[in-house]
Amino acid sequence: MSISWCVGAAILVPIGHYFFDGGYYAHDFAKYVFGGLVIFLSWIFLISRAVEIFKSFLDDAVQKLDGDKPSSDLKYGQRLRLSFNSYIELIINFATLYYLAPSYYFKDCYQFSTIFEAIYFSGVTITTLGYGDISPSNPILQLLSVFQVLAGFSLIVVCFAIYSGLALGQEKSNNRVN
Repeated sequence: MSISWCVGAAILVPIGHYFFDGGYYAHDFAKYVFGGLVIFLSWIFLISRAVEIFKSFLDDAVQKLDGDKPSSDLKYGQRLRLSFNSYIELIINFATLYYLAPSYYFKDCYQFSTIFEAIYFSGVTITTLGYGDISPSNPILQLLSVFQVLAGFSLIVVCFAIYSGLALGQEKSNNRVN
């Protein structure tokens, strides 16, 4: 489902160029309508992907703790690797969201000059370091930052701890058998 939002945003750009001479950026009204739709659809895609990562890893961790039958045949090492890759994906997804946000959503109307600054802010937020050099002042971005921290915690604390603990427990039981 989330990929359809991304495709929808990507299709809007050539449609705008087709219907408006010089592209929709040449026309103020069309620029705001089409540009707003592209940003809105991008936000939907990125947020839905973050929710998907958060929910799937949390569900998998609870499944492991409850001793339920695994829904996939991934080994614990593969699950840890997937968790780490998803953690990096969350940092990049949230950085993109922050980069697309208007500057007045941040304290002192902070404007990211590059995507790397947004990645820095996203990394500082997800790790809960919070230096305070950049901070959201809009309630939407404040809630988004809280969700980023919760999603990051679900991957780091819950998943890494559970997967590592279960893998070590499985290794100890295999050593006892041999």
